[in-house]
Amino acid sequence: QRTGLKEKENLGLSLSDGKKALGREAFELIAKTLFVSEQKEHIFTHLFFVLDWVLMKRAENCVNCKVNHISFVDDALVFQFAKSKGHQKGEQHIGPWHVYSNPFKPWMCPVLALSRYIFSFPDTLKGDMPLFEGGSQYSRYQKNFAAILEKLKPELKIMGYQEGDIGTHSCRKGVATFIASGCTVSPPIAPLCIRAGWVLGGMKDKYIFHENAGDQYVG
Repeated sequence: QRTGLKEKENLGLSLSDGKKALGREAFELIAKTLFVSEQKEHIFTHLFFVLDWVLMKRAENCVNCKVNHISFVDDALVFQFAKSKGHQKGEQHIGPWHVYSNPFKPWMCPVLALSRYIFSFPDTLKGDMPLFEGGSQYSRYQKNFAAILEKLKPELKIMGYQEGDIGTHSCRKGVATFIASGCTVSPPIAPLCIRAGWVLGGMKDKYIFHENAGDQYVG
């Protein structure tokens, strides 16, 4: 590993492996571009992208989200999921996960994104439907997301992102980093890990569980 890293340094290659974390500024740029687009398909992509950020979930969770597992509780839009990567049997990680509106930056607002999507795809509300109905919804999102990255390549390059740096998993990396260290009053690491579906490890998983207050702080 040391030899490989030294070789990368000598050749001027990227020193990091995998996709980069998506920063808040880049997230806003992509979200706003999708929000103002006149393409109906971008309404779907915008909702998927915003949910990927605010829920801190893997894309497969967004794909499998069911309409009857979404509700309003007080001032929060609440989601529930059957399982997470670290807890395949559900256990304490089904939710509820709280997300909130953003009236100051509508392109980042999950409530508005969901509303626009329902008005554009009204069949979503028929019966116990998946939020994103149909097969290969992740592939659909990947294709649209890649096209937006190509369109925004000059702007993203100014922000320090090279071609290939950003993938669909960059959103999850970015929001976790933002919540953990993006301000000086970040939520505790436990509710962050629980929301993201990561195991805490050892006895912590037996004694630290989901509570609304912690999740609302993350939300």
